[in-house]
Amino acid sequence: MNKLEGTNKNNTKWYPGTNDLMFKAIFTNKNNNDILKIFIERALDKKISMVKVLQNELAKNNIYEKGKIVDILAEDLEGNVYNIELNCYPYKYLHIRNFGYIASKYGEEVKAGNDYNNVSNFIQINLTKGLGNARTLEVFTFTNKHLDKRFIDNLIIYEFNLDKIYRQWYNGDKKFDFIAILSFEKEDLEKVRGDYYMEKVKGELERLNKDTRFTEFLSAEEDDRKITNTLKNIYKMEGEKHGIEVGVKKEKMDIAKNMINMNLDDETISKATGLLKDEIDKIRTSLS
Repeated sequence: MNKLEGTNKNNTKWYPGTNDLMFKAIFTNKNNNDILKIFIERALDKKISMVKVLQNELAKNNIYEKGKIVDILAEDLEGNVYNIELNCYPYKYLHIRNFGYIASKYGEEVKAGNDYNNVSNFIQINLTKGLGNARTLEVFTFTNKHLDKRFIDNLIIYEFNLDKIYRQWYNGDKKFDFIAILSFEKEDLEKVRGDYYMEKVKGELERLNKDTRFTEFLSAEEDDRKITNTLKNIYKMEGEKHGIEVGVKKEKMDIAKNMINMNLDDETISKATGLLKDEIDKIRTSLS
């Protein structure tokens, strides 16, 4: 029995493959290099050689640089590098962050190589939720927008619209079923038949969801994230409340300044603004 396996009979929560830890648990398992290879082949629509998963922390240039942890980093026998990122939100900063990942690895290869013409291909595959009705697949290359001329040929970024792919699968379009399965609920898996990749991913999803220790870890990680988000929202609301209070106070002080300049007495200013006499005296002193 795998050390992660358990019974998990009482657990009713289902964790799909779009959960980042579930996703990594499936595709970074060395026993699943075959389905990782198939996934990349179907995403790129071309055959590749066998792949192996690399260390997911990119090299740091100095002790002060923050470590970059990628979701999946793999390499085939020809030295081509594949970075797969699962994005739960379509925030623009993720494009910047993810490009930083693949560019960092690209830079390492350029520095280490002996010939600039023999740098490996670098391909990033982004699986992104929340893109709405955007295209199912976008392919990004470095090209001249007027001449459609490539600046470099060996760095390409693919972005797949996870939600749209699942909707298309649900409506009968199986073109991207190898990605759609990551969004499957438990009952969706009953429709998986025959295909080796689909059957194996199905088996891994079922196995890991039955694994008590693994799902408890996911639940704890999810709870920590919710607590962090809750605290962030509390601090944000407190900050907004404080900002409003500061704004109101400033407005009262500005009114008091105008009334002082009009030579009105402290009692009148206090009634109009709610400021105390000491506060009004300080404003008078600052204007003198």
